[in-house]
Amino acid sequence: MATFGCRTGEVPSLQLNDDGTASCLTIKTKLSLPEERTCFAYPGEWIERWDLHNVDIPGGVRWLTPQSWDAKRSENWVAAWRQWRCRSVFKAISEELTPGFDLYNLRHRWAMRSIEANINQSLCAQSMGHTLKEHEQTCHRELKGNTLRAAMAKLTM
Repeated sequence: MATFGCRTGEVPSLQLNDDGTASCLTIKTKLSLPEERTCFAYPGEWIERWDLHNVDIPGGVRWLTPQSWDAKRSENWVAAWRQWRCRSVFKAISEELTPGFDLYNLRHRWAMRSIEANINQSLCAQSMGHTLKEHEQTCHRELKGNTLRAAMAKLTM
């Protein structure tokens, strides 16, 4: 999620490519089949750093085509992943270090890193499975003065 900006329920559909992109199923609702999309790693070096070509999806859950996706199984998998953090032996540590953390924060942080790096936001929106308007309304409202100043500093270098 932190590397590709995908939703929690999209993680089991990620299929990494050798060029820093991944194929992914856009999972937005339980009422329709997901659509295929391409997302890109940012930063790209995280693929090797975290050995993402060799990640094992917990529970053996994988859906690589829209037809293989199961809404209920996806919902259960996401719930189990979120609850693991609350039940694990690391709960006290994680609550102290990252209070209120939710897995979805990783997706939002991807968006913020892409904005801070001045990456074409139309491409970022497409990578995340958003329209540009949705991307701007959702992600840009989180911009703070220091983020804007850092982005301007990169533009003027």
